[in-house]
Parts: sequence; structure tokens; C-alpha cells
Amino acid sequence: MAYLDRLHMTVLALQAASPSEPAVLTVGRPLLEADGRRPPPAPSIAMSPDIAPLVPGGPAPQESPVMIPPKPTGEPTLPAAPVPAPARPRLSRRATVLVAVWTVLVAGVSSGITAVVVGNSDGVTAAPAVSPSIWQDTRAYPADPPQGPEAEPVPSATAEGYAIGEKAKSGGATGVVKKVRESATVTIVDVETTKILKAGEGAKYVIVETTVYNDGTESFDPACGMGISRGVVDTEGRNFDTIENQYQVQGNEKTCSGEEVQPGFKRDALFVYKVPAEARPAQWTFSGFGDGSEADVAIVNLSGSTSS
Repeated sequence: MAYLDRLHMTVLALQAASPSEPAVLTVGRPLLEADGRRPPPAPSIAMSPDIAPLVPGGPAPQESPVMIPPKPTGEPTLPAAPVPAPARPRLSRRATVLVAVWTVLVAGVSSGITAVVVGNSDGVTAAPAVSPSIWQDTRAYPADPPQGPEAEPVPSATAEGYAIGEKAKSGGATGVVKKVRESATVTIVDVETTKILKAGEGAKYVIVETTVYNDGTESFDPACGMGISRGVVDTEGRNFDTIENQYQVQGNEKTCSGEEVQPGFKRDALFVYKVPAEARPAQWTFSGFGDGSEADVAIVNLSGSTSS
């Protein structure tokens, strides 16, 4: 180690003595070899000034010169100015007048304006009259009458119908009125008893005796409940329904018994109505449609045919 330290100190001394020239260091060898001979000369180590600063304790490295660009001597180059667009050619006076006239004509046609020019003695023209391009209906129409609820069809006492004894047909039922009579009482047949039902003061019963044919495709009971009846209409146009216990009236024993009139068969049936004592029956109405529809109601005229 002492040998290397001396070598290091020698390199530093040579570098300090001549920093601009390469330092030449002769590495020492022992004066004599083991056999007593002089050793060959030691190799020289050349150190460049660029490497010398890397040696510890050596001089500081020199700074590199700063490159400054030369000052421009010519004039600065500026961007070229934009070239103006060529001016549009101006229209002549005649062309300007033609364009104006054409614009007025197009505007007049598109807006539907008809100019009416009227000349007078002074040569002054009147203002143009404007008329709409779309024809408008300015006629007045009467307002529609208000629509009220539709009245249910009620048989009229003066409407044409069938006579007593004729076959009156409606839907799947055909009825023949055999007789019409009035009575203050009717006989009610219960299961085990028979009693007389009075109409009461100021009232009476109208009994319509009929024969009903089933001309339809389904069975029905003509007098059970309301049956096929749509009521009796008196001469004042009032309509009366059958009494509640009509099925118990003597002569209607098969009514509401579950035995209906089958298609192709017939049955005698009584229709009983309670009306004011002064009422005069004018029509008997019925419908053969089982859904209670008022369509195709058959009317049988009864005027002048009642009996007591």
C-alpha cells in the first residue's frame, strides 16, 4: 500500500507542475531483482489533461465556452399581407331595374296580391287591392239542435197493428188475442187454496186471453213473470204492466211450473193488468225476443172489443 500511495502522490505532483502537458509517470521497480540483476525500465503512463481532473486533489475542470449565435444582419422577414378579393362587378342601371321588377312580381304571386290599377284624370293610380289567395267560406249555417236522451220506443195508440183474432208475430212468438175483458176481481189459485183478488176502489183488471205459438228455435214460458208481454196501452197512451202474481191467476196453471212451450207447440195464456177504472184499453203489445228487447214489438188493437 505504501508503494501505491507514493505512486499516487507522484502523479499529483506531476499534474500540478505542468497542467497543460501530458504527465508522464514512470512506475518504479526494485533496484535489483532477486538474482541481483537490474530490472528492465518501467512502462510509462501518459495522462491526458482531460483525465487529470479525475484524479483526487487535481485541478478543477475547465468550463466549455458558451456558443452565442451571431447577430442577424439582414432585415426581418414579415408575413405577406393577404391579397384582397377582386371586387364584384356592379350591375348596370338597367339590370338593377330588371332585378327589382322581377322581385316585385315574384313577391306578388307568392302572397296572392292582385294589384288593381285604376287611372284618373290626373294620372294618379289607386292603391293595390289585396285579396286572399285561399277562398274562405263566410256563409252562415244554422247551429245543430241539442241532442237529448233517446226516448225508448213506446207503442202508440194510433199505430197500425193486428186485429183481434189475427196472428201477430214478433221474433219467435206468434200471439192471437181471442178475447179482452174487464173485471173488478180475479181468481188466484194457490197450491191448496183459491181466493178472490180485488182490484180496489177506482181500479179494475184488464184480462187479455191469448193463444201463444212457439215459432222459434228455443223454448219459453209466455206468461211467467212479465213473459212476452210489453203492456197494455190505453187511449191516453199510458202503458201498464202485468200484475205481480199473474202466474197464480186461474187459467195460468202451467205458468212458471217449469214446463215451457217447446218449439212448434202452443199454449193458452192470460195476461192481467190493473188499470184505473176510467181507462179504456186500446192496444196490447208483446215481443217474441227473450232478452226483453223492444225491437219488433207486435201491436194488437183492442179498441171497442172489451167485455165485462
